[in-house]
Amino acid sequence: MSLLHLRSQNRMWVLTRFRLRMHRYPVCGEPVTVETWASDRTNGIRAVRDFQFLSADGEVIGHALSLWLMLDVTKRRPVRLPQVVLDIRNPERSIPGDFEFPRLKAPEQTAYHRQFQVGWRDLDANNHANNVNYIEWALDVLPLGVCRDYMLTQLDVEFLSEALYGQEITSAAGKEPEATTFCHHIGNGQATLAVLRTQWDHATKDIA
Repeated sequence: MSLLHLRSQNRMWVLTRFRLRMHRYPVCGEPVTVETWASDRTNGIRAVRDFQFLSADGEVIGHALSLWLMLDVTKRRPVRLPQVVLDIRNPERSIPGDFEFPRLKAPEQTAYHRQFQVGWRDLDANNHANNVNYIEWALDVLPLGVCRDYMLTQLDVEFLSEALYGQEITSAAGKEPEATTFCHHIGNGQATLAVLRTQWDHATKDIA
């Protein structure tokens, strides 16, 4: 359903959950095919979309899930999906059964903090910060050695509230007992905007 069609009905799509798992990353110049389809998990008010990343020889190098809600723009509340969306089914295609959205929580203790301000370049068609910004804010708070020397193998995000133009955003992260796993919190001082969990490939040393 197009953006114009939704606006005519006072509706909008919002991304609420995202999960990414990468088995490996493509090397420079390597062709990659991205496939996406409406998941058979779609029901009621939940619209789920699957993604798969393939190398030139058909190797699955990663996959992802995204969970969308359709909101009434005025009430800011989810509405039941139109029948045309509910009727879309791809039962012959599915992501592995163990690849479901996990329960996420904010870190109990945080060791890394950074502040950002939402600018006009951060805004999407709904006039709030693009979902990609939340991920960038979460990763930017980590030490350089983590992002430079380790590979992000799994990313889980739960989007809870919108970030608006001019707001001051605080990104915080804490390390879990596993040496290469972090919990992240994105907030604006009044509310939690998102919680995330990042897992990085194992190395011969722990992350400091």
